[in-house]
Amino acid sequence: MPLQSVLKILGKMTSNKVLEPGSSDTQALCDRFQSQTALTKAKIHPFHIFLSSENYKRDQGHQGKTKWEPDSSILKAMDSAFYKSFMNVEPVAKRFVVAVDVSTSLSSVVPGTSISTAVAAAAIAMVTLYKKIQRRCESPRPTYVRASGPLKAAAHPEKSRVPNPEARFQCVL
Repeated sequence: MPLQSVLKILGKMTSNKVLEPGSSDTQALCDRFQSQTALTKAKIHPFHIFLSSENYKRDQGHQGKTKWEPDSSILKAMDSAFYKSFMNVEPVAKRFVVAVDVSTSLSSVVPGTSISTAVAAAAIAMVTLYKKIQRRCESPRPTYVRASGPLKAAAHPEKSRVPNPEARFQCVL
C-alpha cells in the first residue's frame, strides 16, 4: 500500500487492531516511515506527514467516531519521517520573505484538521526556510537573516523595543 494511503488510514488501522504496539506489522511500518528511499519514492511533502502525525496524536477521527490509542513507536517514526521528507521539497531559486504574523486569528483551527493555524504556519515556514538555507549554504553567496519580535528579543534582550516579543517573526533570505 502506498505511504500516502497508509498516512490517511493510520488511525483506523490502529483502532481495528491491525497495528498493535510491538507487533511485527507496526515495526515494518515504522521501518518504512524511516526509510529515506521509501519517502523519496512516495514523494510525500513534510507537511502531509506533519498533519497525519498530529491527527494520529489526537487519538480520534475527525468526526470523533473512530478512537484509538496512539503508539509511541509510530509517533517517533513519523517524527523522523517528517524531517527526512524535507529532501522531497523542491527548492525555488527566487528571493522571498517568510513572515508569520502571530495574531489572535492564528489560534483558530485549520479547516479539516486538528491543528491551529499558528502551528501550521510554523511548520510551513520551517520547511521553506530549511530548503532555502540549505540551498544558500551550498552556494558562495551569503545568507542574511533579519529578525524582529521573539528572535530579536532573544538575541539582544537589552536592545529589544518590541513591546510584545511574540508579536511577529520575519526572515529575509
